[in-house]
Amino acid sequence: MKSFDLNNIWDIIEKNKKIIVVILIAFILLAFSPSLMNILVPGPEGVRTLNYGVQFQSGSVYKAASMDTLPSGFAWVSNQPSTMVIEHKKGSGEPLLGMWKDIQWYYENDAGKVRSEVQRAYLTADPLAGSTKTLQYYRYTQVSDTQVKIEKVVLTLVPAEFVIQISAVPGAGVYTWKNVNLWYAMDTVVWMNSYANSPPQDPEPLTNDTTKLSSASYRGAFPIYAWIDKYKDWVWTDANGNSRSNPPDSNAISFVQLDPSLQGRTIDLYTAPTQKYQLVLSSDILQNKQLLQDALKPNKLPDPRFAQTVYFYITLTNFGCYVKPTGALGGYSSHEDWYPSVYYKVRVVYALWGEYVYLWTKSAAQQVGYEPGEWENRSSSVEYHESPFSALMKGIGQWFNQNAFWIWLIIGLAVVVFILIIVPRRR
Repeated sequence: MKSFDLNNIWDIIEKNKKIIVVILIAFILLAFSPSLMNILVPGPEGVRTLNYGVQFQSGSVYKAASMDTLPSGFAWVSNQPSTMVIEHKKGSGEPLLGMWKDIQWYYENDAGKVRSEVQRAYLTADPLAGSTKTLQYYRYTQVSDTQVKIEKVVLTLVPAEFVIQISAVPGAGVYTWKNVNLWYAMDTVVWMNSYANSPPQDPEPLTNDTTKLSSASYRGAFPIYAWIDKYKDWVWTDANGNSRSNPPDSNAISFVQLDPSLQGRTIDLYTAPTQKYQLVLSSDILQNKQLLQDALKPNKLPDPRFAQTVYFYITLTNFGCYVKPTGALGGYSSHEDWYPSVYYKVRVVYALWGEYVYLWTKSAAQQVGYEPGEWENRSSSVEYHESPFSALMKGIGQWFNQNAFWIWLIIGLAVVVFILIIVPRRR
């Protein structure tokens, strides 16, 4: 049996280092190959809305899809595009006497979770039904350095809508979320390499056997304007099953402060998920060479300041559980923890072009049994916490209430007996 010789190993590596490098590169490329990545299924064509990420104060935007490492004290609980949950870890130094001593410590340092749920957007009208408005215009497209062509574009304006619900997760803690931006994306879905009708052949194919056809060149969409159609804070359901929207008391109002948060307010759309943006006014366009070059690119956008994928955010200025004191003298020995839920209904005007294979509209959703208008509200909830003394007194009170008849009967009989035995009779 031959002894292990380290020098021989190094000689083999030296002679075959090129092959080893190629193998390592192949393994790296294979590991990051798109075919092996976990890709989100796009769903039907048209418009989709999803949770994109979170931003603390004015820092970086942490993407949910890649589960970017959050700042110390925060963690991802769920990074789904439909349901995003972020957690705040409980800090150290909890007061010995709890909330009775310092309620503010809990608002600033306690554990807590915030949940953002997004409904997939749907078109409320069918572009083929004839009830939508059609626009047409002509645009220049650059063919070469010295040549441009004029193209006619026909667009259909279709309204879309979706629901966002933001809620504090019950039982997770009473931490207050301050100056946190929840980012959302509105994307246009076009199935790759699928066409409603046979597309024309590319006049300049890459080879004799392949073409440069892309389904995105023949259909697409972009949002023009978005606004809040409905807004409800402190959403809850009463005993009769009716949806209500009002805080438990006036002190709770400050625990649900979001922006924007009023019906009819504009939702600003951006081409990138960042608070810093370029304000390009009409007077700036002719002086912006890059913008002019983008305007001549071969697409259907009427203006390069539009985009098929856009982003917006909702700011949690002050959002979290409200602790209502119910103890003696208004103290926190007993308390109610109110976890709020907020409801947004967003409407968007979209411009569409081309023919889709399977466009997600309200009627298309109903045909497969999904009622997009029946989004069930997640209600605000309350948890009750009582001190042992308060619970004892409450129990005694309830017992007296439940047995009031017998108690008063016994007391009455006792009084009669007392009178008969103790009080002397006249002779």
